[in-house]
Amino acid sequence: MSVKRGIYRIAQLVKWTSRVLGGLLLLSIAYVFISESGSKEALVPVVITTVCMAIAEGIAWVLEGFVSD
Repeated sequence: MSVKRGIYRIAQLVKWTSRVLGGLLLLSIAYVFISESGSKEALVPVVITTVCMAIAEGIAWVLEGFVSD
């Protein structure tokens, strides 16, 4: 396996792990939000999760950029 292929696989792992775990976390937060009839305290974890997912997508994007060079 070449270095480029390894970096690409790491980028894909970061991207899909972020999407799966972040999506599950957002679903669980949404369930709590709905079941507690609109608790504003559930908004903070949603924002934090969204920011972390965006950071992970950015990291994956940068790693994929190294592969295309």
